[in-house]
Amino acid sequence: MVYVKYLKGGESHTAFVGNRHITDCKADGVKTALFDFLESSGIIRDNNYTPLMGLGTDGAAVMVGCRNGVGVKLKEHNNMMVQVHCVAHRLNLAASQASNGIGYLKDYHRYIQVLYRFFADSQVRYDRLRELPTLLHGKVKQVPEGTSVRWLSVESAVKMIFKHCCNYLSLRG
Repeated sequence: MVYVKYLKGGESHTAFVGNRHITDCKADGVKTALFDFLESSGIIRDNNYTPLMGLGTDGAAVMVGCRNGVGVKLKEHNNMMVQVHCVAHRLNLAASQASNGIGYLKDYHRYIQVLYRFFADSQVRYDRLRELPTLLHGKVKQVPEGTSVRWLSVESAVKMIFKHCCNYLSLRG
């Protein structure tokens, strides 16, 4: 995903400019795909990379690597560019790592993962699970995977489980 932040009339603006599928996920491949996209979008023209002043990414080594990461590759074209590790990714990592030392939270997360895997690993079980909300007169929901790298995915999984379990229990009396 590519967002750009730019100044216009002295005001800061942020805009989503596109999403590209990348097949070469090494630093050179990501850099090439990004430059191709920025050039085709008219953001970079005539090999002038000075408009590229900042890069915000997740903490993957391919992005933030200090020797061969995408940020290093981009700085070769504009050494004034600043690279930052996205604050939302950092917050998510801090929260997930902070809970690692709390036994019952680790167990809780593991139970959510086991529940997800139980249904995700079998189309028959998943189809039966999808029937449950219909039987309970609700809408069919997709079961979210609770992972520590997707923002709020554990919360989504817990809310879905809680909502459907409460509906089921209230109907049973």
